[in-house]
Amino acid sequence: MQKRCLILSCLLLQAGCSGEVARSPSTVIFDDSAGVRMVTSTTPAWSASSGWKVGPEPALRIGEVVGAPPYIFSGVVGVRLFGDSLVVVADGGSLELRFFDLEGRFLRSVGGEGGGPGEFQSMEDLLGCYPDSVVVLDQSGGLTTFSLDGEFTRRSPVYSTPGGPRPPYRFSCGSDGLIIVNGSGSRGFPRPDGLFWNRSHVFIGRLPQGASVDLGEYPTSQHWGTQGVSRLHPFGRMTTFAVGGGEVYLGIAEGHEIRVYDSLGGLTRVIRWLGESLRVGAKEVQEYVEWAVQRVAAGAQPGMRRYLEEMEWPSTEPSYRDLFVDEAGNLWVLRFDSIGDSDQRWWVFDKAGMWLGQISLPHGFMLTDVTRNFVVGIETDELGVERATLYELRKTQ
Repeated sequence: MQKRCLILSCLLLQAGCSGEVARSPSTVIFDDSAGVRMVTSTTPAWSASSGWKVGPEPALRIGEVVGAPPYIFSGVVGVRLFGDSLVVVADGGSLELRFFDLEGRFLRSVGGEGGGPGEFQSMEDLLGCYPDSVVVLDQSGGLTTFSLDGEFTRRSPVYSTPGGPRPPYRFSCGSDGLIIVNGSGSRGFPRPDGLFWNRSHVFIGRLPQGASVDLGEYPTSQHWGTQGVSRLHPFGRMTTFAVGGGEVYLGIAEGHEIRVYDSLGGLTRVIRWLGESLRVGAKEVQEYVEWAVQRVAAGAQPGMRRYLEEMEWPSTEPSYRDLFVDEAGNLWVLRFDSIGDSDQRWWVFDKAGMWLGQISLPHGFMLTDVTRNFVVGIETDELGVERATLYELRKTQ
């Protein structure tokens, strides 16, 4: 039995930013079938004069070219904001967690290289698995947890197989400890020539027990192989996911669609929206080839051009590259852009799955956290200098 309703966004909707912004007339279709809600947006809800924007200048920028060691970063893997008062930076170069207040003053550092409790051999990501704890993912697939005072509390694996713990390919967790993870996948060796997918299973679960519910096999990433060597295809899709509000968001960027699962692995919603054409033609390929060739040294440009011109290209490009769920439970979707010299464009959807609109973030900024008041991330300038950066998130009435 199906139940369908057509709703104008100027009416009352269960939006993640309810009452905060004016809405333009847009159409959302809610279609319930067999316990799964299909949410389809034809246009974004925000009008040209409403919506969310980030401030024109950073509210806080931590990092220096020359200065005291705690303010010099190298290989930052994540920045998180706790309670709009504590900034934590995971510096992969020193393998340290560095704590700062909201004025940018250094408070303490923990970790460092080593094999003891609270020490690291590697850092992969800084995670928001708990509102009152700092969690670091390392290359072996372990999670190291600290209190907000910097005290080491435990280390645990992400997920295991009959052969033991395995390192993840991608991993995400929500503030309630719900997690999702997949492996790197394999097509065996030597790699096949041509355009191909790696595939692996996706698991969900809870910390500290780990991921145990198998959602099935998904394509991990799309590669181009030649002479037994493969690389990620520049227009290749990959499975991406995020966790928030007790739910898991998952997609393979094939079309404008994202699936939502509950904590037990049950499909609850499918989010769809009417986006731009994803067709890849000769024009799109040539634009990318010229951009990519100019990014390598002059002596390497002929070889790069030959490599790209011999490549097989998919008929469509991915619709998105990454997913993120903010503190309020809104879903952020990073639009795919093969030319990486422009501002990032993020689509935003509310908790019900309605398409709200788009937010632009500056080029050179990598988003790592979104609270109710700030967009948080890593800023890298033209000289490669890294800074932990916060922008005010402005929600226009």
